[in-house]
Amino acid sequence: MSNVPNSPDTCPIDIDEIAEAYIRERLSPADALHFEYHCLKCRHCAAAAKEADWFVRAIRGAVQRLVAEPRDRVQLSSHASLTHVTPMPLGGFCAQMRFHVTVCRAPGTRQ
Repeated sequence: MSNVPNSPDTCPIDIDEIAEAYIRERLSPADALHFEYHCLKCRHCAAAAKEADWFVRAIRGAVQRLVAEPRDRVQLSSHASLTHVTPMPLGGFCAQMRFHVTVCRAPGTRQ
């Protein structure tokens, strides 16, 4: 899966995907080390890793709160939409998406 360059001066083509894989510990140990070292020098990649960390923590927290609720009281509805696509200079593209998640109480509950 890796697109992590060996050079600390070169950003990965898919920064957000690599940052998320790094945060979720899905990179090989060598690739994780290369990305971590690169983030020491690159503010853009370090910010992407920080944002991925925030996003993963927020989703995990939301899931834990939903699991703690009785299953018959909460319904989760989600929708994703593509908002912008930008071609990348070295090939590929960068896509921005918007996610809408709604938590609803089931009908017939008192809360």
